[in-house]
Amino acid sequence: YLPTRSSFDAGQQDVWLEMTKGAVLSGNVVDREGHAVVGAQVWLLSSSGQPTTFTDKSGNFMFGVGAEKHDVSPLIFKQGSGIAFMPPMDIRVDTPPLQVVLDSSRKIHGKVVDANGNGLSGVPVRIAGTPPSVSYLSAQMPERFLDRDAVLTAPDGTFEFNELYDSVFTVTARPSGQEAVTATAITANSATVVLTVK
Repeated sequence: YLPTRSSFDAGQQDVWLEMTKGAVLSGNVVDREGHAVVGAQVWLLSSSGQPTTFTDKSGNFMFGVGAEKHDVSPLIFKQGSGIAFMPPMDIRVDTPPLQVVLDSSRKIHGKVVDANGNGLSGVPVRIAGTPPSVSYLSAQMPERFLDRDAVLTAPDGTFEFNELYDSVFTVTARPSGQEAVTATAITANSATVVLTVK
């Protein structure tokens, strides 16, 4: 049954509360040590909208979605705790609760250098995870949806993307007036990514 709310008058003796059947998606969010993550934002990304809610003091969340929903991608994020992203799923009456672990340690770091190995400052660098399906909208990938897909290199040419989710990424540097340089098949916590501009 869907969550139901109602209000009652003080002193009211008889209460009628009618429950409505429907699909519900619930879950629990913890960090790597198993502690509840309070206030993590949870979205259900789909072509028909992005409803959202927050985890409570026990790390629990729940969506009452009414009718069954198809091709919904749960996205969970809390600053300092990390991102979790799940491929499209169907929400049915019998969908089991999700168990989500946020891992803030996932990151990709690197450096943009010239042909002589000198770091280049202020170069825009973008990151893109691998979509869960060919038709998946790039705007609903976590890094784009959360506006965390671009940084500028530091004065020494270094860059870093923090709190990533589990995926394989493409990293692209676009120096002004020069061709873009791309590194593919990059995973979180891999070796330093060096992009050499020629």
